[in-house]
Amino acid sequence: MPIIISFFLVICTALQAQEINNDNLYTREGIFITKKRLLIASCLKSLQADKDDPDATKICDCQVSLLNNRYTRKEVEAYTVMYKEQALIRLMEADSKLQQTIPACVEKDSSLNLFAIPAFVQSFRPRLATSIRQSYKQEISQSNLQEYCNCVMDVFTKRGFTLRDEKSLSDPNSLLYNELAYTCGSPVRGKEDAGYIWQYPSQSSVVGNKLTDTIQTIQIANTTRVKVRIGKDEYVWLLDSGASDLLVSGTYAKQLLQDGLLKQDDLIGNGNYLLADGREIACRRYRINGIQIGSYILNDIVLAVSDEVRHFLLGKSVLNKFSSWTVDNRLNALILVK
Repeated sequence: MPIIISFFLVICTALQAQEINNDNLYTREGIFITKKRLLIASCLKSLQADKDDPDATKICDCQVSLLNNRYTRKEVEAYTVMYKEQALIRLMEADSKLQQTIPACVEKDSSLNLFAIPAFVQSFRPRLATSIRQSYKQEISQSNLQEYCNCVMDVFTKRGFTLRDEKSLSDPNSLLYNELAYTCGSPVRGKEDAGYIWQYPSQSSVVGNKLTDTIQTIQIANTTRVKVRIGKDEYVWLLDSGASDLLVSGTYAKQLLQDGLLKQDDLIGNGNYLLADGREIACRRYRINGIQIGSYILNDIVLAVSDEVRHFLLGKSVLNKFSSWTVDNRLNALILVK
């Protein structure tokens, strides 16, 4: 992200010819203006960076060097008359080509840790929040957005953040994208989508006497299907390890409500789900008990409901209740281990 110099420049009022010095800043004619180190110090101050910070110093040194031999004596004198100590900064603001060049001081070194620069950190958070709002179609609560942004900022504060990282933020295949997803979840559903270490479920979560159960499956059109019972009704569900929750039609949800197996108080919010065919659908999300698979009764399961659903999906929120699960293609079986 471009960092524009916005520091208070003090230049000498008397312009005079000087012997060439690497620490000096000159006009195009070679006339001394001021010391580079003074401008670098002002730049570091404006970035709220420590004077010994190597990354911020690199950026400031690069930006200050762009000014050397850039302006004529006449330009500097004219701006000094009009703006006095603000002369050089006004020159820079009016210099459109310079403004296009300045970002290169950051971009040329993609390993610079931008989170070592307080001014960048301060500007990054609001830009992050705005970018998230623009990137997601679904509604994002302010509390989820704040929690997610706090988590991302913590991650970058600990690990650093470079321009290379910025390019990885929107790539779902990148290590950084998945690190953030694992640590912070999503801005839509919060920490619920974060990664976790499997823990043995409570006794009320998975009810059944067997340690292991083998449930018969069927294969239809390259899909694995299994029987699932809720209440008195048993249906054949698609086993989809890529789905996060149970997914059912609006018609079936109405039936569950009528049968008292689902209540309006069980509604926990809304969410969007990506189907295998690439469609993204909006769903109402409930928490439900009494899901029967084989000899097990599962409780505290998330059930997503959409009128666009035809095939019921059995997702990982159910499968992950078990310490392990396996689809045995040879036996056409789903093997569950409590």
